[in-house]
Amino acid sequence: MTLYQVYDTMVGLADLERSEKMAAYMRHQFDFLGIPAPLRRQQEKQPLKQQNKRKWSIGILSIIVGKVTIENTSTLGLII
Repeated sequence: MTLYQVYDTMVGLADLERSEKMAAYMRHQFDFLGIPAPLRRQQEKQPLKQQNKRKWSIGILSIIVGKVTIENTSTLGLII
């Protein structure tokens, strides 16, 4: 599974109402997709086994909080 596929899956699970509450809890410092942690972990489980866990975690978190765009993830050494 590529990073694009993981990202598409996560966006498909996004919950607007929950994401607004999550952002408010963090004083609107970050953007959230509104995915509960257990569901997010379940979706990440297989891709994390396929890749180095640290690289995937950094890449996914960076994309979710908007620090890295999907186009420049190769600088993190991720498979796209």
